[in-house]
Amino acid sequence: MDLEIIVWILVATVLAQGGLSLWFVNWVLWRNKSLTDLIVWKQVNGEKLDILASRFRISTPKPLCDWCDTVGHKKEDCPSNPDNYHIDQVEVKPITLTLED
Repeated sequence: MDLEIIVWILVATVLAQGGLSLWFVNWVLWRNKSLTDLIVWKQVNGEKLDILASRFRISTPKPLCDWCDTVGHKKEDCPSNPDNYHIDQVEVKPITLTLED
């Protein structure tokens, strides 16, 4: 009798786990399809959307720099530009550590 209950509990657990796994896989596939459709729609209708936004003046200034979102500076002046940093520009300051009782 006890063995039969344990078997039924295991069967129910396996069925529940399998159902949840199938639901999750279905959700992930649906989400990926929706995101793909959104990307395709943006590529197809992006120009129309830009024209519509310009008619209603809903445009945001685009940054001049590829490295960050800061507007109004050139790529060479960008603080995130890795070409701006050279080893000779780095200032190393000495650090003194003391132990207090």
